[in-house]
Amino acid sequence: SAAHEAGHAVAAVLLGIEIASVELRPGENPSGRCHFVNVKDQADAVVIVAKAGRIAELAFDPDAPDTPRRQDERIARRAIRNRLDLIFPAPRNDFMRAAEFEALRLVAEHRQAIAALANELLLKRKLTGVEAETFVRRQLSLSGQPDSTTEPTA
Repeated sequence: SAAHEAGHAVAAVLLGIEIASVELRPGENPSGRCHFVNVKDQADAVVIVAKAGRIAELAFDPDAPDTPRRQDERIARRAIRNRLDLIFPAPRNDFMRAAEFEALRLVAEHRQAIAALANELLLKRKLTGVEAETFVRRQLSLSGQPDSTTEPTA
């Protein structure tokens, strides 16, 4: 869960989505949650961020289930539901595939920042949005990576 949530958070920072909080929920069924601030006008980026969690999880744990989490898929589909250009299955599937490739690129390029944030989450269990964004930007600057990307390509 830590790598999964860190993947969401790092992608969000890179794509300019404001984070409200990131948290891990330990227990019998450990889980996590990454909350964002008003993403209404950032639908394309939201889809990429939703896809980045599972990809980050797989990058750090190849034995993790290769099936998307229902909540992430629901968020991705909800983000694009009012786009008329994606009303039919073929263009919608192409768009989702492109978003997944962009998420894969972001995770591959920023794996070090994701790992560091996952460790920070394991240590603290919850970070405010400001704490998470500051941490990610610091990690990006330490690794020489830019702290933002171009517009989403999906």
